[in-house]
Amino acid sequence: MITEEDFLKQALLEARKWEYHQGKLVNLESASARHQHIQQNLEKLLLKTQKDEVPLLLFVPLADVYAYPDVMLAGPTPIIYEEPSQATALLNPTTIIEIYSTNTKVMDSQQKWAFYQNIISLQQYVMIDEQRPLLQMFTKHEQGWKLEVIKDLEKVAIIDEKKITLGEVYEGI
Repeated sequence: MITEEDFLKQALLEARKWEYHQGKLVNLESASARHQHIQQNLEKLLLKTQKDEVPLLLFVPLADVYAYPDVMLAGPTPIIYEEPSQATALLNPTTIIEIYSTNTKVMDSQQKWAFYQNIISLQQYVMIDEQRPLLQMFTKHEQGWKLEVIKDLEKVAIIDEKKITLGEVYEGI
């Protein structure tokens, strides 16, 4: 067990090494070259129009979780959790994207998804398979969350109101 304050002090020094899940440290797996390439493609496609730079760390107060999504988008007014000598964290993402491997699939599709559903501002949760063309996108509607699965490289996904194809996500791999 670790305190939230101790985690945030450590995260300031060593970002993206661990996550904090309800008092426990969760070791983050090193990203593969494929993972990094997909992440760079997504950042190029989605972050170029984001006005403000947002922290890499996400805080989900209702779940008592600090996480490092692979890509996180915020609305026009990001709300930042800040304390002196500690890592800063975003409180109100609108879109969260996780790129999963065989080892992280259960964490991303079950545990983190359960945590992320506590975020009122969240409109989309996207999971991308690093090994094969597969995008699973949950979009919030009045009736709940709607799942769309995309496997076709030419099919368009609308993420944060931007049209991208699965081919663009996996380009260069």
